[in-house]
Amino acid sequence: EIGSGLVGSEMCIRDRYKTTWREKLGYGIGAVGLDLSYGMFYSYLSYYLSSVLGLKEGFLLLLTPLARIWDGINDPMMGTIVDRTRTKWGKCRPYLIIFPAIIGVVTVLAFLNGNYATATSNTQKVLIVAWAAVSYIAWGMCFTVCDIPLWGITSLMTEDEDDRSKLLGLARIVAGIGGVGVLVVQIAQVVAEIFVNKGYSQAKASQYGFILTVIIMTVIATVLFEFAGIGTRERVEQAEKKYTFTENFKIMFQN
Repeated sequence: EIGSGLVGSEMCIRDRYKTTWREKLGYGIGAVGLDLSYGMFYSYLSYYLSSVLGLKEGFLLLLTPLARIWDGINDPMMGTIVDRTRTKWGKCRPYLIIFPAIIGVVTVLAFLNGNYATATSNTQKVLIVAWAAVSYIAWGMCFTVCDIPLWGITSLMTEDEDDRSKLLGLARIVAGIGGVGVLVVQIAQVVAEIFVNKGYSQAKASQYGFILTVIIMTVIATVLFEFAGIGTRERVEQAEKKYTFTENFKIMFQN
């Protein structure tokens, strides 16, 4: 009987460190929201800047590697910041609660740029190029702030490896739903016809179609992503060891 009591106690303790179905659902929905934002922004880089705003291919070829270089610095830096975060909400949840709205605003602002193809002065063109570069890098930084805590929180939600694997597997599966974000191009083209019928030029109609579509899809993505923060709980005690920026940088390149 004593043995049975000990086994029962161990099972109760172990169950306390497992996630509930509500947490799994919240985490999965949050992953959909973040991937939806990623899909939209991929369309921004691959289509919107060149085909709608008329930016030159040379600029895009230069911007992408420069942004990747910055990501190589930004990723371990953000990893260090998250690792050192200590709040009443936990280590990762504060970022998953606060940053959905921030990345949503940055996403919309990126699409509110001027049109390079119809710009009438060099000053306008320079400002449009600068807006595109800054918004692209800013969005990448915000995505990192969201992405690292999203995948890192699983180790704080449960100590059970099988439970954690199920969480990660679920997130990877349902995140594919967020891939519909790349359809923003097709949806925006349909919406653009509304503006064409109202008498707008094709250039203006294309841009307004994108902006309206992105605003609607971003609101949806932001609400979904918020579930990753409000629908989860950090129940595993945080490790005392804190990694430095240099250590995180080395870990990133070892992986």
